[in-house]
Amino acid sequence: MKSKESNKEKMLNINFKQKDYYEFDIKDDFQYGTGNKITKIWSIIRNYQYKMTDDLKINSSLIDLQKKWIGDLSNKKVLDFGCHTGNELSEYLALNSKEYCALDLSSSALSTLETKFKRNNISNYKMFPIDILSEEFKENNFDIIYAKGVFHHFKYLEVLLKRMKEILKPGGIIITSDPLNTYIPLKIIRAIYRPFQKDRDWEFPFTKDSFRLIQKYFNIENLAGIMGSTKYLFPIYLLSSKYALKLSEKLIKKDFFDVRINTHSLWKCLRVSMLLRNSKHTDI
Repeated sequence: MKSKESNKEKMLNINFKQKDYYEFDIKDDFQYGTGNKITKIWSIIRNYQYKMTDDLKINSSLIDLQKKWIGDLSNKKVLDFGCHTGNELSEYLALNSKEYCALDLSSSALSTLETKFKRNNISNYKMFPIDILSEEFKENNFDIIYAKGVFHHFKYLEVLLKRMKEILKPGGIIITSDPLNTYIPLKIIRAIYRPFQKDRDWEFPFTKDSFRLIQKYFNIENLAGIMGSTKYLFPIYLLSSKYALKLSEKLIKKDFFDVRINTHSLWKCLRVSMLLRNSKHTDI
């Protein structure tokens, strides 16, 4: 018990530093690629990868799949966890849910999201610029927690999983999307880059152990691999984005629907999205 409490304190301290990293001047808006030169180069590469996933409709296909996982929102209480200035589903969740809560460490990010909501006449929201591990956050009984690119920011993942279980309804779901550190070539690149990484204190892409820990707290009801087979389209994409797009549909389906937990097909993916179910009964 003492060990877990200690890890929680460590995470609170890490998140305090992370908050400073993600705060920004609202007049200038937030720009990815803050930090040292190496971090900025990594961000440029990552943003180019994001452009490819947009152009090949990998992202839009994933959003469609996640919407199916989420289902009917009309009577649901939703937490948009670590949403920053808003993700692809933030407005959809706020417009369609019974109760919507946006939570992020960065107050400037949430102010930007609130401006977007007001511009689009969205009034069904609560904003929480605080740490989810803090006692200040008292909301609970969520039906759905949407967490895009958030879980891997927790070095002590079990601290977060325990907190998720506390605030999620029995039978409730969590939709995640996080990077993996299981594909050997990328694992080597990450190891070379990490000493120069300014945000390394809160960047921990999932390993095989991460899945074992998650399964201790939640049922992995469904998952979709991202950039598994489709990553091999990258050289084709550089030559012809149109031809790569023609090839992408079949490979996207292969990554989304043929990938299985704890198999090579999953470990070769660059990212993973999961549907986690909070079991109604637990021994934890």
